[in-house]
Amino acid sequence: MSFGFPRGRKNDFLDIPDFIKGDKRLLKRFIRGLADTDGSAHWRRSARNHYLSITWNCTSKKFAESIKSALITLGFKPNIYQHKNRKERNRKTVWKVQLQRISDVSCYVRDIGFGNEKRFKDIYSRNEWKRYMGPAGFPNE
Repeated sequence: MSFGFPRGRKNDFLDIPDFIKGDKRLLKRFIRGLADTDGSAHWRRSARNHYLSITWNCTSKKFAESIKSALITLGFKPNIYQHKNRKERNRKTVWKVQLQRISDVSCYVRDIGFGNEKRFKDIYSRNEWKRYMGPAGFPNE
C-alpha cells in the first residue's frame, strides 16, 4: 500500500494525502507524527517570560503550505517563515511552520500532544511549563 505518499525524491510534490485531509481525527494524528519526526518544541524568551513554540521544518514550500492549511483546518493560527540554512554548503531554503500563540500551543498540547514524550520531555520538566499550563497541567486561560 502506498497510502498516497510518493517514493524517492519528493521535495517538489510532497503533500498531505486527501484521505487524511478529509478526516480531522487522522489529520490530528498525522500532525502529531510529523511533530515527532520533523518538528521541534522549544521555549522562546521575551522580556519577562518564556513562551513555548512548536515548529515544523521542511524544504518544500508546497508541503509547508499544506501543514499550515492542516493546522488552520484544526482551528490553529500558524505562521510560516522562509529560512536559509547557513550551516550547510548548499544553503537550502527551509520553510518553518510555527505555532507561537499561547492559546494555540496550549490547545495543541491538550488536544493533539506529542507521540514521542521522550523527545519533548524537556518542555514538560521546566518550571515555565507549570506557569504556562497551570498547576494541574492544563492551560491558563
